Amino acid sequence: MVPPGALLKPVTINAKTAGGTGNAVAFKPEGLTFSIPADLTLSYANCSTNGTTAAKQVAYTTDALGVISLVPSLDNLIAQKVTGQVSHFSNYAIAW
Repeated sequence: MVPPGALLKPVTINAKTAGGTGNAVAFKPEGLTFSIPADLTLSYANCSTNGTTAAKQVAYTTDALGVISLVPSLDNLIAQKVTGQVSHFSNYAIAW
């Protein structure tokens, strides 16, 4: 969710799955920055976590899904969703 005041002007935002999986998303326009961090929520309900309860995080990734950095995230184990605070749009995925 992009909070009010995070963008200086109206912008059309597009998202598509990246890397052939629904758990990585490429957001456009790439490089769009927010003056206030936006919340990005990704589901991992379709992922095989092999029973791990390790906290999931939102990861900023390369086009090839290499992790560049982890963003501050909150994992909701019951809902199987993780929410991270992002300051710009690019490629993001779930990491654990």
